[in-house]
This record gives sequence, C-alpha cells and structure tokens, in this order.
Amino acid sequence: RIFNLSETNGFFDAQQIRQAFTNIIQNAVESLENRPGGSQGGVIDVILLKPFAKNEVAIVVSDSGPGLPRDIDPDRLTEPYVTQKEKGTGLGLAIVKKIMDDHQGRIILGVPDWLKASQDWVDRGGATVCLILPMDVSIE
Repeated sequence: RIFNLSETNGFFDAQQIRQAFTNIIQNAVESLENRPGGSQGGVIDVILLKPFAKNEVAIVVSDSGPGLPRDIDPDRLTEPYVTQKEKGTGLGLAIVKKIMDDHQGRIILGVPDWLKASQDWVDRGGATVCLILPMDVSIE
C-alpha cells in the first residue's frame, strides 16, 4: 500500500515506513525497560515537524532511557549486526537506514541543532532518533 502524507507531494510505501517507525519505537521501549527501575515513569515522545524546508518532514522519537551507547560512533549503529543489546541482532537500525535510503531520506541518531532549537522538543535525557523524509518523492 502507498499512502500520502496530507498537504504534501510525498508518496511512500506504508509498510516500509511502518516497519521503520516500529523498529524505532521498539528500541525506545526496550531502552526504557533497561533503565534502573524498569519502564515505570519512562517517557517516549514522538514529534512530527518540518526541520529545514517545505519539502522535508521529520519524525522524531526521543525517550527517557539510558541513551545511545557512548562507546560506539552513532553512524556505526546503523550498520548490520552492530548492537549493544544482549539479545539483539543488530538489524533494526540497519533496516531503518535501508528504508530511509529507499525513500531518499535519512536517519539521524542524536539531537541535531535544528531540533534543539525547536520549541516542540524536550530533552528527556535518553536516545533521540530523527527520520527525515523528502516530500517530493514517489516510490513505486
């Protein structure tokens, strides 16, 4: 199925975008479960905003978990089989990156300056993942 984000010219593969979003949310949920005290009181924020120009949209997911691993370059986390999870396969973020590439978008791990400047973003102290999608792409 293909869906159209309202008021845009972007057409995306709904199943792939859903998979990317599910992987990011699953990571956030698992990070909250790994906090001291478990997921009680944990927070996951999802923000939809236009960070740069009218032709892009960002889906931002931030959580109050322990954050991204400090001993690994964030770009490496999108490579296959790179994981810090005891039971992880290291494929979740690699799949998300592939989906973003297929849609001529990108994934940003961490908090870029444009997000820090947004009144919609709250620093929860955990991980932040931005999925940037162009609004003028058509996927067949």
